[in-house]
Amino acid sequence: MEYAGVLKADLNNPDVGDMRLDDAGQEILLTELAAEVSQRIHVKFSYFLGEWFLNVEEGTPWFQRILVKAPSDTVIRAVLSSVIRGTEGVAELVKLTYAISRDRHLSVNFVAKLADGTTFRSTEYPSFTLDLTS
Repeated sequence: MEYAGVLKADLNNPDVGDMRLDDAGQEILLTELAAEVSQRIHVKFSYFLGEWFLNVEEGTPWFQRILVKAPSDTVIRAVLSSVIRGTEGVAELVKLTYAISRDRHLSVNFVAKLADGTTFRSTEYPSFTLDLTS
């Protein structure tokens, strides 16, 4: 197995958060907590509440809380904060910002302290963006 320290673009599989395989088909394991946290949060943000039939209580409540008519800033911040704080490896959420662009894309940026004491800045990893047009 190959070990990679940082999350890098995989030209054979450009989906961020997806399993990465080397040329021999072996999984590439992440060794830095920050890269693991980035991948976990991408997966959590991509996973809609009720999407998985085996546990409809899992997932981010995009349709139920955010993709509604006139969602409040308080609700959006609460949902995003909950997802980030509930991610394995995150010890503390220090700062959270989000923006909704004119073309209806929600982007999330944050700074967090990780369990190993390092500071995680989301801007140093692939961006967290949700297309709200669907």
